[in-house]
Amino acid sequence: MIKGFLPVMAGTMGIMAIVAFVPQPVWALSTGGTKVIIIDGNQDGGTTVDILSMGGTETYLYGYYLNSSAVFNILSPVDFTTFNGGDIVDFALYDGLNYLRASELGGSVLMTFDSPVSGPSEQPVGWSGGYYLNLNITWNITGDQSSTVNTNETTMNSVNGNDGIAPVPEPSTLLLLGAGLVSAGLMLRRKRTA
Repeated sequence: MIKGFLPVMAGTMGIMAIVAFVPQPVWALSTGGTKVIIIDGNQDGGTTVDILSMGGTETYLYGYYLNSSAVFNILSPVDFTTFNGGDIVDFALYDGLNYLRASELGGSVLMTFDSPVSGPSEQPVGWSGGYYLNLNITWNITGDQSSTVNTNETTMNSVNGNDGIAPVPEPSTLLLLGAGLVSAGLMLRRKRTA
């Protein structure tokens, strides 16, 4: 049992290592609710993100959760906030009772990324996907305060336009599971032919 299990685990771990280093694809411009990663394209020590409220947020507090923090940070309608390259931001609304995180609302949030960054790329270590200057979020809130809220996040840089924002890539658990099953199947086949 253990003899057959170890090669399968080794094969799965090898495939996981390969997946970790394969360049991420250029992401679709529209996606459901997700966390975003801040890209410091010119490595100037920070990325200035100009948060612009496009209307409809007056019944909500608008803000974000930074990295793994449980603290809700409130944003004013026009807010200059500096993030570091590699920061993970989860935008959210607060209606007085509930915190509505973009990453937890799935299809109730449409995030549209546009204006791809071009020019010299000095992205954070481990990041190789495409990233964008603009992100527009359309929140379709249902319930007692059924409404549509639009917000816009634009990355700004006074030197050049290499700073940006992109959806956080989620690890593909199905790919890893499939790789493990393929490895197990190959090991069984090899054992039967031996």
